[in-house]
Amino acid sequence: MVGWALFAHDADVGVRGVGPTREAAFEQGAIALMHTMGAGSDVAPRQMVSIACEAPNDEVLFVDWLRIHAAAGSGASCAALTAAGVW
Repeated sequence: MVGWALFAHDADVGVRGVGPTREAAFEQGAIALMHTMGAGSDVAPRQMVSIACEAPNDEVLFVDWLRIHAAAGSGASCAALTAAGVW
């Protein structure tokens, strides 16, 4: 099963990615995040950038990884429209 979901969260809105691998789930989570930013169905990979991430667990890694995507979506100079399988 592959997909994403939005849910209520104290901080604002929660995003969830589902996939058969961590990489696929993270990718779906990034798509959900882009939907919260108004991207709608126009979400598509445009650039592959290699990044290195480290975290004590997958939950923290997911949040940190999504922050990179949010920065890219807000126009920050960080090129973070990356493929999911880069860690």
